[in-house]
Amino acid sequence: MQVLKMELQGFKSFADRTTLTFAHGITAIVGPNGSGKSNISDAVRWVMGEQNVRHLRGQKSEDIIFAGTEKRRPQGAAEVSLYFDNSQHELDVDFTEVVITRRIFRSGESEFFINKRPCRLKDIHLLFADTGIGQDSMAVISQNRVDAILNSKPEERRLIFEEAAGISRYKSRKQEGLRKIAETEHNLERIHDMMGVLEEQLVPLKAQAERLTAFRALDSERISYAGTLALQELRNAERLLSKAENNRIAATGEYRALSRQTEATEAAKKELLAVMEQESADLRRLDEETLTVHNELDSMKSRQEAFVTRQEELLRSHVQLQEEEAETKKKQAHIQAQQGQSVHDLAQRQAACEAARQGFNLTQSVLAKAEEKVSRMQAALSQVQAENTEKA
Repeated sequence: MQVLKMELQGFKSFADRTTLTFAHGITAIVGPNGSGKSNISDAVRWVMGEQNVRHLRGQKSEDIIFAGTEKRRPQGAAEVSLYFDNSQHELDVDFTEVVITRRIFRSGESEFFINKRPCRLKDIHLLFADTGIGQDSMAVISQNRVDAILNSKPEERRLIFEEAAGISRYKSRKQEGLRKIAETEHNLERIHDMMGVLEEQLVPLKAQAERLTAFRALDSERISYAGTLALQELRNAERLLSKAENNRIAATGEYRALSRQTEATEAAKKELLAVMEQESADLRRLDEETLTVHNELDSMKSRQEAFVTRQEELLRSHVQLQEEEAETKKKQAHIQAQQGQSVHDLAQRQAACEAARQGFNLTQSVLAKAEEKVSRMQAALSQVQAENTEKA
């Protein structure tokens, strides 16, 4: 199984996306101290599932994310992808090329992918188990790890040899099987305990079952009696319902009769209101005519007063004329030349006095007729008001 290439972005000193291609044969990475050679091996260990940050020469998970420089800002996440040639199907997947990707954020969240599909870290461990490049394999050995292997105890070396021999998968499966067997035995013990408890409850449960059987028999009789009682109540209810229905029909008939009577009353009320409205209009018209007559009467009274005043003035003028006539007669001898003119003036004033008398008499007759008309209208108005009061 050949490693084809590796892609790094934001992992330790690899701020930009960097692609390393591994051709067939031996590939060596050389460079001065501090150039980041060890970061590549750390990236391989990390993407394969290394969880201990101290093994990656860090103190906390954020240490493997590019921390930034004076000219570049820090990255928010680190991502490493490792490409494998699976044309021989050494990995148990149906792909000729397998891509393992791991991503971590500064919040501490991690993501794992197999061929760009989300997965669990356990899935990656199972995929590379017994391939020699798993999490605890010897495919990647750091400088301080060589001394640890040489100085390790036989039990620790045995683990290294088992991983190299490819039996770690079966050991993990064995441990998983033993764990499940232990859980099953524990569950069986719980089942036995529950069976003992249930056996102790069988005797009271049997007595309860007998009481339940007797209860069900009595309950069936109760249900039968209840059904008979319900049937009787149903029949009584049907009779009451029939009686109520008859009462409803009778009440409906009475309601319809009352509705027709109410409609007739409403029609009569509308007619009466129309008559009252017409009579109110007539009454308003009579009031207007009465007001007009009163206005005419006031006008005639004013004219009569004017005629009386004019008559008094004419009477005074007549008296004055008589006095002047007497004076004229005394002076007749002396003013013969003016006699014709005086006689003519006297005749004109007498004619005016006569005309004033005729106007005064005419005014008195018109005033009497107006007063008679007002009396008749007041009598008619009183009669209309009395009829309206009787109708109301």
